[in-house]
Amino acid sequence: MKSDAETVRGAIDVPDKLDKNNEFYPRELYQCLNSAFEWQEFIDIEQDDAFKQAFWEIVQGHCSLYTCENETKHSDLSVKNLNFRVVEGAIRGVLNDWDLAKVGDSARALPKRTRTGTLPFMSADLLEAWALLLPGRSKAKPLPDHIERFDWESMFYVLFWIACHYDDGKDVNPMALNDWVYPDRAVLPAIKRDLLLLPDYGLITEYFLPLAQTWLDPLCESFSKGYNAQNRHNKELSFKCVNPSDFNNETLGGHVTYEAVWKIFKT
Repeated sequence: MKSDAETVRGAIDVPDKLDKNNEFYPRELYQCLNSAFEWQEFIDIEQDDAFKQAFWEIVQGHCSLYTCENETKHSDLSVKNLNFRVVEGAIRGVLNDWDLAKVGDSARALPKRTRTGTLPFMSADLLEAWALLLPGRSKAKPLPDHIERFDWESMFYVLFWIACHYDDGKDVNPMALNDWVYPDRAVLPAIKRDLLLLPDYGLITEYFLPLAQTWLDPLCESFSKGYNAQNRHNKELSFKCVNPSDFNNETLGGHVTYEAVWKIFKT
């Protein structure tokens, strides 16, 4: 019987049309899922337009697999898993490393303490669930099912990391965001929450300032508003309000939806 990772690696045929809202023409997307091609590190892309186009293609491919019949979830977005390849002189985005991918219902059957993601780029909700599993914590809960917005949040952290470190393909700020890499795991959720509340755009390199304005800031606002709405809802539940407001946790109260994220990446 094939593992989930083997199933994903075999999914070479990616649907041409990937946009749920029918806003884009069909196109061939080089979202390659095997290792038969020569890939390069995403951070080596030097042109701003090529960087955005390649990342946009990765977003398309990720969304296509997530919404396909088998609901394939990558679950481990990180800087190292973003690559590109050159096809007939054009740069094409590649999402690599599907070893933690989950297919269909298997995504809802995670063994206890199964981590899904790379810690520096995991969503705040997942990090908080993991922090509760640390020794001495009495409020441990089952890890939540992996949902689409976890990967959107990981994409934000990946972009923020790249924008703080790189300028024209060179790491000019190697110490930036070190607290993401060497933290006490118990405080990492708070670090991410603080970033979403008060992002330090002073860390962004000059090369990526335009991307910070068009992508990072709108994404950050969406997650910040969503987590604030989640906090208000949880407070209502804690205070046992008579009529607590409804709250869609998968979209953080409607603030982080496919349509909202897609609109940002279109700019």
